[in-house]
Amino acid sequence: MSPSMEKCKRAILFLPAVACALLTCAVKCRAGVAEEVLSTRAFGTVSAIAFSPGGTLLAVAGADRTVHLLKPDDGSEIRSIEVPNGTVYALAFSANGKLLVTGQLKELAVWKSETGDLVHRIENRTGRVAALSFSPDGRFMAAAGSGSSVHLFETETWHQSGELKTRGLPAEAIAFAPDGKTVVGASGSRILLWDVQEPLPKSRIAAHRGKTVSCLFGTDPGTVISAGDNRLIFWNTAEGSAIKELNDHGGRLVALAVSGDRRLLVSAANNKTIFIRHPAEGQALYRIRNSQRAVECLALGPRADYLACGMRSPGTTFILWKLDPEGLHAGEGILAGDEIEADYLSKLERDVIREHNLARADPPRYAAFLKLHRSHYTGKTLAGPAGRSIATQEGVAAVDEAIGELEKLRPMPPLAPSQGMSLASRDHAADIGQRGIMGHTGTDGSTPSDRMNRHGQWQGGCGENIAGGIADARSIVLQLIIDDGVPGRGHRRNIFNPQYRVTGVHFGSHGRLGSICVITYANGYTEKRR
Repeated sequence: MSPSMEKCKRAILFLPAVACALLTCAVKCRAGVAEEVLSTRAFGTVSAIAFSPGGTLLAVAGADRTVHLLKPDDGSEIRSIEVPNGTVYALAFSANGKLLVTGQLKELAVWKSETGDLVHRIENRTGRVAALSFSPDGRFMAAAGSGSSVHLFETETWHQSGELKTRGLPAEAIAFAPDGKTVVGASGSRILLWDVQEPLPKSRIAAHRGKTVSCLFGTDPGTVISAGDNRLIFWNTAEGSAIKELNDHGGRLVALAVSGDRRLLVSAANNKTIFIRHPAEGQALYRIRNSQRAVECLALGPRADYLACGMRSPGTTFILWKLDPEGLHAGEGILAGDEIEADYLSKLERDVIREHNLARADPPRYAAFLKLHRSHYTGKTLAGPAGRSIATQEGVAAVDEAIGELEKLRPMPPLAPSQGMSLASRDHAADIGQRGIMGHTGTDGSTPSDRMNRHGQWQGGCGENIAGGIADARSIVLQLIIDDGVPGRGHRRNIFNPQYRVTGVHFGSHGRLGSICVITYANGYTEKRR
């Protein structure tokens, strides 16, 4: 072997194609922004989440007919409440946090949050309870659902004190203004506003082209924020006019929430993106994406310090994050890692480089993705999409080892894209892909070093990783870092080699595994003139 080849480190990884779409919720790794993923759970489909006003309890409920009361600081379960009458569609804590109300089909139930004891039941003849909201002083609770009215209850007696008419259509969302004098609701495509003591709406706004899925008050009683179709809209309620429209999710909005202190706003879309925003400006401060599950509901902690997300089953259906509000507000734009500018690369290829750079920029924070990924293992079996299972060699042991190593690593420089090295990756991917084989030696006898030197000249040291049967950028990088069954963890060594400064990527088809991704690395590289 030549001296140059001794410096060229090679490693191969392949998994069956079922590994292409594992759950990977993206907390973007940037120091001082998102602290960590605290908890992931499989509760069945989660349809309602609520934090207590003091931030000491987090209630999670859904199709399993159970309310899980968790500690927000670590996600551990304190107690559970069995709800006998079906799926819980809505949750709300009283203003003092002592009571928890659940909304089901044709019933409301009031529970002591400290003990889980049932206090009161309220029959709801109009059908499903879709949303609940307490007035800031705790005297009233509003319940919206499939009927043509929003019902108001006095919380001292739980007697109905009034109705807010929706003019025929059910209300899917309801919220009191911070001053407690006004209520806003989403009904069909409209936003309705009521004075608390008046049954008929004082204002009706045609808000969205389709269903208005959520609405809430902004940083002052005169501003309402609504979510529907693919838009987030800020409204001047006095004039009934739109202040601004945001269409940055790239998908249909499905959920909206604001923290109790009005410091943060969060929105989610059906393309699995979650944006954390400035509540007055709507500016996207932070983006979480690639959850691989449909988001059902969201909640922010009262001091904007936690974010909880509920999703559809199967698999992980609940995720709890610890947030750093000061770090979020210090950000500019969407903190999702630097975009890779290279028009010769596909989006997936650019994303593979960006994932490398996110991992290298802050390895301990990137370990949060591994912790989330760990929840999909049962022993040595990894749960894939559509209920399929993947047999691994080491199971969670390899994941835990990777987490431990990343938590000790220091930041390292980013990798810059190289066209010549990407062409070398393309050459090898095409060669072995069409033949359905794996290996670092080409059918013409070429090595990674040879292929990189066809299109330029590498300097210092070089390496190559190959991943087969994985078609998602984050999944590719996660599996390379885990390096299940690979002695010496060659893939991980290549990704976290601080001497490497340039990289090339090509993603293509593979005759046996479905897809192949070839990644080349070097300390330096001189491009051949083209």
